[in-house]
Amino acid sequence: MSMSRKILITVLLGAALSAAPAHAYVTSTSWQGGDYTRVPSTVRSITVYDGENDKRPVRGEWRQSGDSAVKKLVNGKGWDTSVSTSTSATIRSHRVVEEIAVRPDAYGPWINTKTGKAI
Repeated sequence: MSMSRKILITVLLGAALSAAPAHAYVTSTSWQGGDYTRVPSTVRSITVYDGENDKRPVRGEWRQSGDSAVKKLVNGKGWDTSVSTSTSATIRSHRVVEEIAVRPDAYGPWINTKTGKAI
């Protein structure tokens, strides 16, 4: 590869990387067994998926920017279904909860939407 071609590739790569916003988010998922919540990198919606054939509802919980309250969305439609909602503010963190009658609920980890990692 010629020197001028290497320089052009380096310049284009640098421009592409510098164009990425500093506040970029990643698609993030909180798992509990086969159930999950997922927030896309746009961080303005959440999906709650029931991946277990156990007749237990699955709940998504999340926190938004500018609000300390925990928001909730329940998927009671059964196995292999999902429900979604849009939000008015940026989702900062989320987790999945399997609702279990007469016993403690099963919680997935809180996930940071910037890193995609457990908090």
